[in-house]
Amino acid sequence: MSCPAVVIELLRHLDLGPGHRVLEIGTGTGYTTALLAQRTGAARLTTMEIDPGLARDAAARLRAADLAPCVVAGDGELGHPARAPYDRILCTAAVRSIPAAWLRQIRPGGIILRPFDTPFGYDELLKLTADHPAATGEPAAMVTFMKLRGQRPPRPYAELGRPAWTAWHPHRVTAGPSGQHIRQAAR
Repeated sequence: MSCPAVVIELLRHLDLGPGHRVLEIGTGTGYTTALLAQRTGAARLTTMEIDPGLARDAAARLRAADLAPCVVAGDGELGHPARAPYDRILCTAAVRSIPAAWLRQIRPGGIILRPFDTPFGYDELLKLTADHPAATGEPAAMVTFMKLRGQRPPRPYAELGRPAWTAWHPHRVTAGPSGQHIRQAAR
């Protein structure tokens, strides 16, 4: 389970409103899912968990709390196209590069919020706004999360679109059909 203070930070930056259609990647215990369901309405929430046992347990906890979001046991990198398009995609595991499926499943103007793996010893909470076929945004906070299972093997950061900066610089990230690109923000 993510630290409750970090969950509040996630929800603050997600800018979630009643009626938004949401895809959550990383159900875990279902704690964040329950908070999302209270805000947007459980019927508009899809949550994915790669571990079938965790998904089953979270679904039972959510039912016990009279919440019935769509709980899917599956690979969150693929998203869940059956309930797309989404107004918000929230990933609760660090991601090195934005999966193309998320870009296809987010509405224009929608927000993708995810921890972004960095070479700095922490993750950035990256908030991207969709402008099909791409999404662009900036870091909103420093956080630490475990990596998505499919993105755990090490890869050179240059291969992931990150310049060889040795210190923190304000930057913007764009993910789209041509890959992920990180550039220094104008000062």
